Amino acid sequence: MNNNISWLTTVPATDINFKSHLQHATVEEIKEALFVLAEKEEKGNKSRVTALSRELRKRERAESKEK
Repeated sequence: MNNNISWLTTVPATDINFKSHLQHATVEEIKEALFVLAEKEEKGNKSRVTALSRELRKRERAESKEK
């Protein structure tokens, strides 16, 4: 697990460091973080999953508009 994925799966979504790492993460890293969180089944991941999913949708929409 690389540094970005670790940050995205452990730090609260409201933390400025989470937001910074999310902006620098690749689409593949975001997908991997979502996969890791889906396997954890712990409480407290809902806001992280929501933030990651939102960013992924945003990037996919931007990519489709470029084509």
